[in-house]
Amino acid sequence: MRRFVVVLAILLTIPMHATVRCPGTTLQTLSVQSGVEFDLPVTSRSGANHYFVQTAAFFQQLPNETWLILGNSTYEIVTQRNPLKISETVYGTWPGDESDSVYYVVTALNAFDPSFVPCAQDVLVTVTTDARLQKDSTRLVVPVAGSVKGAFNSSFRTRLLLENRWQGDSDVITGRIVFHRTGTTASAGDPSINYSIAPNGSVIYDDIMSALHAEGVGTLDILPDPGTSGFYTAPGIRAQIVSIASDGGLFSADLPAVSMTGAYYGSVWAGTFQPRILITDTAQKRYALGVRTLSDEVRLTVRLADAAGVERASKTRVFPAEYHEQVPIADWFGVPIAAGDTLTFDAYRNSHTFLPGGAIVYLAETDNKTNDVSIVVPYRDPFSTIPPTVACKIGCSFLSF
Repeated sequence: MRRFVVVLAILLTIPMHATVRCPGTTLQTLSVQSGVEFDLPVTSRSGANHYFVQTAAFFQQLPNETWLILGNSTYEIVTQRNPLKISETVYGTWPGDESDSVYYVVTALNAFDPSFVPCAQDVLVTVTTDARLQKDSTRLVVPVAGSVKGAFNSSFRTRLLLENRWQGDSDVITGRIVFHRTGTTASAGDPSINYSIAPNGSVIYDDIMSALHAEGVGTLDILPDPGTSGFYTAPGIRAQIVSIASDGGLFSADLPAVSMTGAYYGSVWAGTFQPRILITDTAQKRYALGVRTLSDEVRLTVRLADAAGVERASKTRVFPAEYHEQVPIADWFGVPIAAGDTLTFDAYRNSHTFLPGGAIVYLAETDNKTNDVSIVVPYRDPFSTIPPTVACKIGCSFLSF
């Protein structure tokens, strides 16, 4: 049994496969819920020793019940089981009430028997969209923002720049900026402001918290409105945390703007190579670990290892959806940290326990003398396999964890 996420997007390369439908079969239809495992309603064929499974958002019907599959993932399942069982999971993220459809072709083969005639069974699967993934697919998140007085007489504010780089039917882009306070779950009454940006224009909030009439520490959601095409045209975003010295001097550090299309989306997932953060200096710097969950409750495990890779401590916590927390790193483990220590992360969504991701994590690194702050996000091993992929609908860009 193998699970994977179907990508509904136009591919640059278009592999093709043509065959005939198995005798006595017709196109089958199936309706499933997004993210729920299901079995394809296909049967084993006498003499077949393996099955070639193809999925596609596009296919071309040819004469004599023969067709070409255009694009998308392929893999083989070798089976000796009877009846044949192929389990799949599909995710629909398109906003609104629309459903996604995915077309499957399962071809029976026997490469060791030249007399065996390959044939295929096909299934058109309708997938109801997932409200949690919908919400994540149409927003960008700045995982930490604030306007506060900090330790050692430090002071911080958050600068936000939004830029309209779009042309065509979305000349003017609009949307909302919403602030969610740390230590609480997001609510409909959280402070927000609207933005409207002309083509090639920009808007700068030198102190976004002041513009929101809010204070304290939390996190920002940028929620683009849909354009006339139905797509959510997001602005270009540059967010910065600004440290203000007692003499008025400023130091700024960039904050990530996280989206499903970006490298930082979800920030954590499970796998052989886990995302990790290296702690570089504990004599001159203090550290706080930040966690921002997205649309689902998340079970997060953080592990602390020394420079030799030996695990020193581990802790698992469950965070509610739409929640932000930033606490000293010592509060996680109860043991001192040292230069060269490494933090690694695993996170799983509560709604789909086998689906990793769903939490943004970062390390706030503050200099003890200058109070300058840097935000450190996990980096990925360059030899890591590609993480699971989700797509919004035909024609959308790839959206990845």
